[in-house]
Amino acid sequence: MTARSIAVIGLGTFGAAMARHLARFGDHVLGIDRDESVVARLADDLTRSVILDAREPKALAEAGLGSYDVAVICMASDLEANLLAVMNAKDTGVPEVWAKAASSTHHRILQQVGIDRILTPEESFGELVAQSLHNPLMRGSVRLTSELHLAFVEAPRCVHGQKLAAIPFERRYDLRCLGLLRGKVPVACGGDEEVAEGDSLFLIGTRPAMRSFVDRN
Repeated sequence: MTARSIAVIGLGTFGAAMARHLARFGDHVLGIDRDESVVARLADDLTRSVILDAREPKALAEAGLGSYDVAVICMASDLEANLLAVMNAKDTGVPEVWAKAASSTHHRILQQVGIDRILTPEESFGELVAQSLHNPLMRGSVRLTSELHLAFVEAPRCVHGQKLAAIPFERRYDLRCLGLLRGKVPVACGGDEEVAEGDSLFLIGTRPAMRSFVDRN
């Protein structure tokens, strides 16, 4: 994939982790924070790091934010700072602005501002942990839309011994299977491989359909 240029504004625990991972993926990452010690700590990990206050109207423009593909506003505990950073980022002309929301009210405000994507990592992680606690077969999931999820689940016993291509995922379970992972080896969904204990399936579907499928174990 082509490397992207991404500015991460607010280098707390969440922002710093995101920035480091993006840099490891090969993206051009600009890290921004008003705390000099935080910026210094990440200086060697990121493409570029800058000490500035994103609440200042001219600061982000002077940092060249408008030339980046995406700006991600990661400081959410201070609502005023978050919203000012969002508006200042949008004023630079950066094509996409993402922002972290700390509450449902904050989420609604960001929607009104017209943000490209709203991040709720605590809520998403809490949902993932709850799913794993409810059914250990659920290894993880990603919300694709308000209804659809991409899930990584351990194959339940009801499909053990069946050929992957012959399992009626769509007709019987209202799911779509993208394939499975056996150890570290991916297996295409169209193959004649039989599903074995310990295999992990990649599925797309609604949450109720996922729950119904894994509960068949």
